Amino acid sequence: MDAAELDECPAAEALLRLQDIGWQLFRRHPVLAQAGALPMSREDDEARHEPVGARLTRLIERGQEAGEFDPAPSAAWLVAAVTALGHAAGREVAAGRMPADEAAAALRSATLRVLGASPGNT
Repeated sequence: MDAAELDECPAAEALLRLQDIGWQLFRRHPVLAQAGALPMSREDDEARHEPVGARLTRLIERGQEAGEFDPAPSAAWLVAAVTALGHAAGREVAAGRMPADEAAAALRSATLRVLGASPGNT
């Protein structure tokens, strides 16, 4: 994730780069998609998501401050929504209901809509 230079581009572009990195990891390591379905404690789940959640929070706050994203919802709520969308896309692929490329495109579109991103900001 550090190599994606997320702080070097507009927040919307950086967020989409971050999602692309996630999809690349799932393609290279399909077992990661299965790991998300394993039962675990709330604390373990939060610890697993913390590194990405912290980056998402910074990106969303930066996008809100720059006017790229809707400033009304809290960044914490938007992080939860974007994370849930990512999990939904992963479950669809894992269940064989969507090809990975289609799920990735749907995730990108849904994420930008949830964030209230302006069309010119991507």
